[in-house]
Amino acid sequence: MKKLKLRDATPLFVGGSRLVFEHPSNPDLLIKIPRPDISSRWTSKRTRFGRVYLTRRFGAYTDSFRELREYVSIRARQEGHPNFLPLYFGFVETDYGLGVVVGRVCGTDGTPAPTLGQEIRETGFSPDLSRQLDELESAVQQLGLTTGDIGMGNVVCAFSESHGPHLVIVDGIGDKTFLRINTLSSYLRWRTNRRHFAKLRKRAWDIDRDRASIAAASPPLVGEVDGSLASRCCHTAGASIPIGTR
Repeated sequence: MKKLKLRDATPLFVGGSRLVFEHPSNPDLLIKIPRPDISSRWTSKRTRFGRVYLTRRFGAYTDSFRELREYVSIRARQEGHPNFLPLYFGFVETDYGLGVVVGRVCGTDGTPAPTLGQEIRETGFSPDLSRQLDELESAVQQLGLTTGDIGMGNVVCAFSESHGPHLVIVDGIGDKTFLRINTLSSYLRWRTNRRHFAKLRKRAWDIDRDRASIAAASPPLVGEVDGSLASRCCHTAGASIPIGTR
């Protein structure tokens, strides 16, 4: 199989451990690859377990393997694709090494869906967005998905004709604990997910509060002054001059 060439392309997103590229031959697909600048660290990274040091078997691909394993476990328990996750298509060979192919998640205008953080900074943490977050948590808990690292940057505000506006987790799924205790215990999984969503919601309110503070501190723009003042400024020599006719 011919390798996909990505080295001359510009990544769409740069995450903490991976780069995300548009698929060279299909704009509806994205490719996640380990960041080259940190891949070498994974080769020698070891985890201490008591007096024993263990090397991570999958190296730089640990995040990708964890993500795919969690997605497959969900598909094994549910017939059909859950709308709160992107489609996963497996691995592909690239000039960076193995990459995970996923479906592009779009917003209302067909462009890449904005992150939850971007949406709140732009429009605020609205009651509708809060409801979507509640629905996302409910769906995650109901299906038994294990979340490992969900935040403002890896939950996006998606839109589809079949589901309307809804939230999608595009990164951060899978059990990050060393012994995978969240996978083995439904109670621990539920508690971990609940804690992750509580932190996510707190962060959402923090961003919304900061946004409101900035808006309150900003001076009014031209045209936003009191209407009566604008009216008085347009009266000269006892004659009223309509705004915009000068």
